[in-house]
Amino acid sequence: MIKMLIVEDSVSEREILNKYVDWRLIDIKIVGCAANGLQGLELARKTDPDIILTDVKMDIMDGITMAKKIREDNQRVQIVFLSSHDDFELAQEAITIHAAAYLTKPADEFTLLKAIKQTADRCHQNEQAFLQRTGSEQLTRQALLYKVLSGTCTDRDRQLIQQELPWVIQAPCMLYMIAFDSETPVSPAVMTALSRLKNQYGIQISNCCIVGVARQEDFQEGEVERLISNASPGCFFKVTITPPVHDFNSVSFQFFELLKKNLIQSSQPASYNRSSAGKNTSKQEIVDMVKQWIEQHFSEEITVQIIARELHFTPNYISTIFKAVCGQSISNYLMSVRIEHAIELMSREDLTINQISLMCGYENVTYFYIQFKKVKNMTPAEYRKQLTGGRYEMDPSV
Repeated sequence: MIKMLIVEDSVSEREILNKYVDWRLIDIKIVGCAANGLQGLELARKTDPDIILTDVKMDIMDGITMAKKIREDNQRVQIVFLSSHDDFELAQEAITIHAAAYLTKPADEFTLLKAIKQTADRCHQNEQAFLQRTGSEQLTRQALLYKVLSGTCTDRDRQLIQQELPWVIQAPCMLYMIAFDSETPVSPAVMTALSRLKNQYGIQISNCCIVGVARQEDFQEGEVERLISNASPGCFFKVTITPPVHDFNSVSFQFFELLKKNLIQSSQPASYNRSSAGKNTSKQEIVDMVKQWIEQHFSEEITVQIIARELHFTPNYISTIFKAVCGQSISNYLMSVRIEHAIELMSREDLTINQISLMCGYENVTYFYIQFKKVKNMTPAEYRKQLTGGRYEMDPSV
């Protein structure tokens, strides 16, 4: 399915494009909506869309500027402009950045679907052409990188490396290893995603391991992690990098050092490597971190996104890990912790149920009643009356 990002500053028009145009008819999936070019740029980097449908004139950052910046990172994304300005100069600028289409508002649903379907067809054609064009190139690069890593390059090989993998020769470069556990081996989508990074090349050396060489200044570990997470949601992996390599003849040595440090048995799950944490973290450790954080902050506003941000993980990653280890979602676990603390506070006669609700992270006492009854099969007032032997016939806060 083709992924499309919508960028439109008008709330009503953005809502119409997102919810009222039946994109399923042409097999399009909306991966995000942005209110201006800056938001669009950030979302494009996170979601890696195939098509961007964007307004032109917007505050903060206009559509043309956004498209130019996105083009610096991704040459293959298709841009479709939808503008209320039938402006020749704007249309000219759209042509210079190879826009797929330039539509003027108001555009009816048929016109939109037709233009986007043509663009989606172009995406499929480009992908097929890319695969055909790069097939032989990939084989050549694979063979060369194997020789570089094994230290068996001839003088002729070095000439080819200078042409095909110049960043290996042009120091400093660095090596990286991406290790997956046996439950989530390398998927083709991951290799495709990594191929879009500039000045790097990786090869799959086993069912669960990728090794590559990159120009040091262009390699961003966070960007690699983001691409893998988008390409294979919920997979378990870790990224390890070497110090800068300044001598071509040292690349092979660094490769074998990397193998020694990161030899992973197939029965052992790979952990997520986070540069901000500075260590590898197991699944159980991640679950323990989430539980500890919830225990310390259960009285505050909590979402999975907040927990992920505070612990430096992605929301999808910690949700998948937690469910796999605990057999329940983070949200359900948070609810059980809050209800248990509420039960502890029920015996305090100086507290009303409304106060207990707030102390346990529920600003809406009605929602607290619903959650409490879901867990204990009775309302807080009924539970308290039972707990105190009937001393609380009615709670003044309810």
